[in-house]
Amino acid sequence: AKVALEEEQFRAARDAARPEEDRNRDRDQNRDRDRGPPPMVQNSRFMDAVNADADYVPPAQRNERQKQFEEDRNVDRDAHGPPAPPTARNTRWQGDGGDRDTDRNQNRGPPLVQNSRFTDAVAADADYVPAAQRNERPRPFEDDRGGDRRPGPGDRDRDDRRAYDDRRPYDDRRPYDDRRSFQERRPDRSDRPSPPADRRSFQDRRPDRPDRPSPPPVRSVPDAPLALPGENSAAALARVEKKKKEEEERKRNQEEAAAAATQAAEEARKEAEDQARKAKELEAEILEVFCSGKMQGKELDAWCQERRQVLPPLQLLVKEMLVEQNGVNPDTECKWGEAQAYGEALIALIGDEVPQMMEILWGIQKYCDTIGFPKLNGEYVLQAMFRAMYQHDIVDDDGFAEWKEDESEENELGKVKAIIQTVEWFNWLEEDDDSEEEE
Repeated sequence: AKVALEEEQFRAARDAARPEEDRNRDRDQNRDRDRGPPPMVQNSRFMDAVNADADYVPPAQRNERQKQFEEDRNVDRDAHGPPAPPTARNTRWQGDGGDRDTDRNQNRGPPLVQNSRFTDAVAADADYVPAAQRNERPRPFEDDRGGDRRPGPGDRDRDDRRAYDDRRPYDDRRPYDDRRSFQERRPDRSDRPSPPADRRSFQDRRPDRPDRPSPPPVRSVPDAPLALPGENSAAALARVEKKKKEEEERKRNQEEAAAAATQAAEEARKEAEDQARKAKELEAEILEVFCSGKMQGKELDAWCQERRQVLPPLQLLVKEMLVEQNGVNPDTECKWGEAQAYGEALIALIGDEVPQMMEILWGIQKYCDTIGFPKLNGEYVLQAMFRAMYQHDIVDDDGFAEWKEDESEENELGKVKAIIQTVEWFNWLEEDDDSEEEE
């Protein structure tokens, strides 16, 4: 009884809900029936592009149409021969001229692409015949050549590639490409030598012809000069000739002057070279005698006075003398500065001139530079030699002061090291001067 009651309640609930379901179904059906197509987009910036591309054909479909068109055209040509060329429909000088659908049905080809930049090329290539099909076509001129014609030298369809020649035996047939010479192909013909070249002149070959004199050379007539007012042609010509002669004479004078100047310069150069060579030889001779030490004291002083105008600079004399006599073993006491040695001659050459004193110091500076500014017995050699020059009265205080202040480029070799090594000596000179001033 309980189960039957539940079934009765279920049927009653189902019947009560059925009208509502029917109403919902009818409403959905009416809504689907009344629904129309979606509205067109009115404000899209791509609307013009969509309308212009409405008849666009995809590449795959175009290729398929072209392939089908080629197959149909090949079948049609096999059956009826090549079609006549179509009328040009895509030129700018011709109108439509017919129905496009009718022409397409007649030619059995795909429609021309109207929205492509290759339309002209496609239309111009409409009657293109593939190479394979062109080779398969029968040649109209082959039937006129005759079927019983024997192959000749030009035939290339023979397997043996031999030329046909019935003038020779069958076994002596040769290929068409006969590269034998003329004498090998015609042994019955004798060799014909070529006539020798006739290198004689015309008179030798024709002695009966008299000699013809050569025509006289053509003389160029100079242009008449432009005459000045009140001047005839002869006067104008004379004026021009005079001016030309003057110009030639002026150029000749300039050339002679230039040649004379060049010759004078060359002679001056040679003379200067000769004098320099002689001066160098004389300098070498004077240095050899001065540095040898054979003459000293008064004798050396007299010899130097006789050659005072041609003596080398004192710094060169001092440097070469130290290199020749001391070498790498310097004499810090400078015994060569004594009067009976070189002192008297040096003092006579210096006099009271400070630049000559500086020459002596420069010679000692460059000599110490050659031996590396050594140090002996705890004292620098340069400072000891400077003290010796002071003791022998060869260089005084003014000479040392000027040497210290000198900054010339020709005497800067070793100058910095020389200043450093003579600091104590110059300090002593300054103290000595102060003490003398106090006294």
